[in-house]
Amino acid sequence: MIIPGDALEHDEAGGRLRPVLQLRLRNSSANAHVGSKGFYSQLLSRQEHPIFGVGDPLDPKRRSISLVAGRRNEPELAEAFVNTLIAERTRYLVIDEAQHLAHALGGEKAAIRMLDNIKSLAEDCQLVLVLSGTYQLKDMLEGSSHMCGRALDFEFRRYREANEEDLEEFLSVIEAIAELIPWSGGLFASNLDYLLHGSLGCVGLLMKWLRKALAIGSVQKASHLQMHHLEAALHDLGAEQAMLDEILTGEQRWLHRAKCGRSAGSTPSEEHCVQSEMDGKSQRSKRAKPFRAKQRNYKPGAR
Repeated sequence: MIIPGDALEHDEAGGRLRPVLQLRLRNSSANAHVGSKGFYSQLLSRQEHPIFGVGDPLDPKRRSISLVAGRRNEPELAEAFVNTLIAERTRYLVIDEAQHLAHALGGEKAAIRMLDNIKSLAEDCQLVLVLSGTYQLKDMLEGSSHMCGRALDFEFRRYREANEEDLEEFLSVIEAIAELIPWSGGLFASNLDYLLHGSLGCVGLLMKWLRKALAIGSVQKASHLQMHHLEAALHDLGAEQAMLDEILTGEQRWLHRAKCGRSAGSTPSEEHCVQSEMDGKSQRSKRAKPFRAKQRNYKPGAR
């Protein structure tokens, strides 16, 4: 998720201005957890804080920053972050991959405490807080009573085959990508359904798939992209089914919330699209069982 404006500007007096601050949240603390101290360290790094965020050119792995930040406690790092927000007149704080808060050390209750802490920080600094992530993020937000009454929810839906408007928009996406990849040779437009199914209707998965296919074609020194490159780059059935299960579960829960009037961005006609995919999910996951001979018991010496 990229929002224009996440860049350092300067006012007439040469002061630093950063109207929008973006962070892609990582569970980079010990044992792949998300901790408050690591969270503030990531934010300070994005701010290019002169003490906690800017590394030495001779220290590309930023070990010096880690050592300095490691000697400070969480309140000190939080204070440095807030002071920089005020100095740079930041108005929007955008946290992408916010569902990683589920990896907070201490489980769900710790994740909710972190959400409440972020919300309070945004209020104190008069920030507009934008959280983006998977459907798991919505479940976490509903666990925080402080966030529920203050948040507006929007679903950025994937493209679905059962929706005619989605097909038209997905075709425009494919055409735009084809212009950037002239050596595709009309392969994309003639295989629209295959690309829609293989990407599960998600542009992010589509781009990852096509990059891998281009890499395979480059290694093989192909003059243009071919169908077997797409087939070789496609994720396996198990991975696809796991992603589809997670997506459909999230979509069903979102539709349930929309029926209750608690969410924005969904329409009643989407229920049929999701349900039809749920009905076909089991058929997609079925695989023929290998032949196995019927077990027989022979008497000793009868074989």
